[in-house]
Amino acid sequence: RYGLKDEYLAEISRLNYDNAKLNPNAQTRTWYMNKEHALCRTDDNAEVGGRIRIADCSQVTDGAVCVFLASRKYAEKYAERNGKQLSDIPKLKGWGHNTSRLRFVDKVFESRDNEFVLPHVRSTITSAQKRAGMADTSAVDGIETHDCFTTSEYMAIDHFGITAPGESWKAVEAGWL
Repeated sequence: RYGLKDEYLAEISRLNYDNAKLNPNAQTRTWYMNKEHALCRTDDNAEVGGRIRIADCSQVTDGAVCVFLASRKYAEKYAERNGKQLSDIPKLKGWGHNTSRLRFVDKVFESRDNEFVLPHVRSTITSAQKRAGMADTSAVDGIETHDCFTTSEYMAIDHFGITAPGESWKAVEAGWL
């Protein structure tokens, strides 16, 4: 809908590999990737599907996140046992959930009159923000999102409201990621 240059996807790939190098527990911290390699069209960066190439796919096992959900009563006991204040324990402020069609072509067709390419993603984000009492993404210090593909991360940029719809490239060029 808005166009997408491979250079932006390659920069996202490079950045993600660079971030893995900062994690001493990452299995792929010694893997090599730069923007030029991510742009190459050779056997060691083969097509996976459509415009997606190996360099566009997330690295296996190099990231993790865990959320423990607990009742207030349990969290109070945990805080007391560990000499913490309840306010020191992070809490989930909001959540969002949506479903959509499975096939990408169907999702894009259904969103043809919407400024967001994947409005169900945008709605999930705004639902979570509303439940958390946040006006928009500017109330968040950082965003961690699963970057299964460079295209997913690129889409997330404007759907989170970091840029206007169709302007994710600005965040890549400016180095905001």
